[in-house]
Amino acid sequence: MLLRRLLYNDDMDLLPHPIIFSLTLLYFFEAMTNTTVFSYLPQLVKSFGASEVEAGEDAGWIGASIFIARVMSGLVWGYIGDKFNQKKTLLVSSFGLIISTILFGLSRSYFWALITRFMQGVFTGIGPISKTIVSEHANETNMGLAFSIFYAAYNIGLIVGPSLSGFLVFPDIQHPTIFNKDDFFSKYGILLPNLIIAFGLLISNALVMWVLPYSSRKFNPERLLIVSNENCCDHVLDQYSNISVDLSYETSSSVQILNSRKITPSETSKLIKNDKISYYSRLKKIIYNSNFGQVFTSKLSVLSLLLYGVFCIVGVGYLEVFPIFAATSKHFDGLGMTTQDIGLLMLLYNILAILGMFLIIPKILHKLGAKKSFIYWIIGFGSITPFIPAVAMITHKEVQWFVLIICQAVIESINSGCFVSVNLFLTNSIKPEFQGTINGFGTSISSIGRATGTACFGSTFSWSLSNMKNNKLGFPFNQFFVFLLVTLVCFLNAAYVHLLIPKSLDKYSHQSSEKEVVVYVKDYLYL
Repeated sequence: MLLRRLLYNDDMDLLPHPIIFSLTLLYFFEAMTNTTVFSYLPQLVKSFGASEVEAGEDAGWIGASIFIARVMSGLVWGYIGDKFNQKKTLLVSSFGLIISTILFGLSRSYFWALITRFMQGVFTGIGPISKTIVSEHANETNMGLAFSIFYAAYNIGLIVGPSLSGFLVFPDIQHPTIFNKDDFFSKYGILLPNLIIAFGLLISNALVMWVLPYSSRKFNPERLLIVSNENCCDHVLDQYSNISVDLSYETSSSVQILNSRKITPSETSKLIKNDKISYYSRLKKIIYNSNFGQVFTSKLSVLSLLLYGVFCIVGVGYLEVFPIFAATSKHFDGLGMTTQDIGLLMLLYNILAILGMFLIIPKILHKLGAKKSFIYWIIGFGSITPFIPAVAMITHKEVQWFVLIICQAVIESINSGCFVSVNLFLTNSIKPEFQGTINGFGTSISSIGRATGTACFGSTFSWSLSNMKNNKLGFPFNQFFVFLLVTLVCFLNAAYVHLLIPKSLDKYSHQSSEKEVVVYVKDYLYL
């Protein structure tokens, strides 16, 4: 009862907790694989023999390889899930991630690490498939809560991954009293944390196999629509009025001539493919009716996908820039923090942010809807960020930390809320049978947005420091510049949603287009 009062409003339906828990746990461990290398990657490439100069480039390629693979793999996994079975696809993807994670832990050369890290990206289909499964088991009242739980778990995984790995890698160096240089885990210095992650994925896999039912979605049409040529006359309609189909498996089904009377099947006739239809027309129809065609011919789906990419530029870009600013020396008006300081700061503000994701974000979403919530949150995001560089002017360290923790906790919470809103737009923009495909597209496009944001904002911050060093330009082209740029992109996101995303995407519907079959007469011959 306490859990329900904390997480649910009175008019919200309960989520299927075992299913949500198992999928969330799986998503948590996938998040760990994304960031686990960040704490030890420079040391890893140096252990391969890279020089101080080469280490940055080698580490960059290994770190980026997983996200490069995700650009295409997310789309492929989502499509496979739609075409076959979501549960089986999820299990195959996660099992592949288990194997590739163990193989990455066995890395002893640069190319082995690069290839196995790329393989991890190939098998990261857990995100799009899990979100599709959630959309089948949640409804309009609790979808926001389900996605909030997902993203809270994901953020926890992003934090725990590098923290755990930083403590466990190269054990003979960090814990010489426990591990000898000749030990197995000393020989494979990064295996231990990757083995723990793989074991967590294995346990999560077992839970999914146990609690997740196979998809109940069946192709069971309620009626058959026979559509004649657009300009044909009534006598042509009458010509096809005796066409019927054996629908004995569904007695409530019927055959209907569009814009004509409903009829009951009385005789079995045949519709055969009209070979006179041109190859181009057939190909066009195949593409249009495919999963990809349905996504890209839906205006709402395209608008939602574009928003996902544009938002990830700022949503992820800022999260990458802040640690750089925090580590920047006070000579350049940065915070001058050590790695340990940044890690502790991130831990503290993420604890508060996660509480907000669980307790506050879902209730705001439920009350205001995804569109209004996104607009308010992204404007709040953009309004706070310009003040972050000003925190460096606070001389009292305790006060400075308090302000940073509060500001960053608010930014992290509303950033996650925006991610939830965008995923709701994606889910609500298309019919259930294409959910996997659009979530796969979302994963691919978000990966492009993440890479773009990180590169653009990182380069901009470096340029502003160079500008400060040479005393060329003053405010706003100093340490404030990149944060003002974040604000600008936030406000552009708000304008995009206000003008182009309709309020109808606040609503979720389980109605499927598979309830009816449409037969176009012009494509067939009647015998």
